[in-house]
Amino acid sequence: MAKDKIIRYAWLIDTIKRHGRGISFSEISSAWSRSSINDRDKELSIRTFQEHKRSINELAIGIQIVCDKTDDTYHIELDQGGNCDVAKWLWSAMSLKLAYEQSATLKDRIIFEEVPSSEVYLESMIYAIRESLAIKISYLPFESKEPFDIKLKPYLLRVLKKRWYVHGPRDGEDKVKLFALDRFQSLEILNQAFELPEDFSAEKIIMDSSYDNIPYEDIVIRAYGIGIKKLRTLPLHTSQVETKTEDGLSEFTYRLQADSNFYSSIMSHGKYLKLISPQRVRNKLAEKIAAMNKYYL
Repeated sequence: MAKDKIIRYAWLIDTIKRHGRGISFSEISSAWSRSSINDRDKELSIRTFQEHKRSINELAIGIQIVCDKTDDTYHIELDQGGNCDVAKWLWSAMSLKLAYEQSATLKDRIIFEEVPSSEVYLESMIYAIRESLAIKISYLPFESKEPFDIKLKPYLLRVLKKRWYVHGPRDGEDKVKLFALDRFQSLEILNQAFELPEDFSAEKIIMDSSYDNIPYEDIVIRAYGIGIKKLRTLPLHTSQVETKTEDGLSEFTYRLQADSNFYSSIMSHGKYLKLISPQRVRNKLAEKIAAMNKYYL
């Protein structure tokens, strides 16, 4: 898709979104005449608007521009199914891209966090997932010295802690596992189509494919001071529930696997978080803190 079309689509989505009550075509056209991205001072014709509207609706990103026939105004509807989160992410990304493109003064004032593993293989992975095609990768885990080949059915992609991961079963297996894109040494898209399981659930796959030897547990964390607000605004995990609130502290309960990312997240909050239970997880966290403490004694 051409760069100027992406910017136009982002502008149109953002303009309609900001008029939640609905906006008429004449109002959209007037806004376009004043827009800084309309550098050629061209009028927005009804035909061009309808083409943009149709193209956005056909992008299958969970965003639909809908016309209310009662007053001929337009508004945004979000798909409440699986694409909703993707739509919100893409919407935000496109809007930020639009703002960035509109003003040269923003070039040094918006800093993007780089996700290195997205640069080489992400586009090919998205294609393989969209077309439901198996892939062959040369994979080098951190604990290995030599890479090895894997044939994989890519079920889904997710980004976690600045890393992209693909979830899917290896050839001839049913168990879904996860692989980090930044450990790929090479990737080949195979001419082998596959079908998703009838009971496919991204949430269940993420839960089942994470770590074979770490059990799911109910974990309680106590937060103090600013730690309370931080967890309320940016939960440690999707299962987070605030189960106790008192003056100066709150307790949050989670259902998850206590992996290395979990322990790192707890420690990153410093003195503002305290792991309460279970005892096994408390002991593991204490061991990690003690090992780190040795470097500073």
